[in-house]
Amino acid sequence: MTQAPPVDRARVVRAATLLFGARRSNSKLPSLPADARPASAAEAFAIQEEVTRLEGLPIGGWKVGLDPGVRFSFAPIYVPAVRESPAIIRSAGVSSLIIEAEVAFHLAADLPVRDVPYTAAEVA
Repeated sequence: MTQAPPVDRARVVRAATLLFGARRSNSKLPSLPADARPASAAEAFAIQEEVTRLEGLPIGGWKVGLDPGVRFSFAPIYVPAVRESPAIIRSAGVSSLIIEAEVAFHLAADLPVRDVPYTAAEVA
């Protein structure tokens, strides 16, 4: 088993500071400079944590993703961005507005334990 490289705290802070600054000024970064690019998934998640610390907002939910056989990823959704349906969103002063619906649900009961994993179709 190979060990992940150590997290470079200076790189994490530099990247988070740049990303947070772009977020605050509503500007885009063409890319992170070489000395701020994460060298591993661990550094990428550390950058995300540092941006969240700088933001200072409570987390209202999580966006999650899974590339089977590749990786599990997650990112916080801050409380001010969480809206209950129906939501009214005013776009005054916003150069672009993108809405991505997120749906949460609970299963009525746990699925029975079995040796063979459930397929997506079976769960649906």
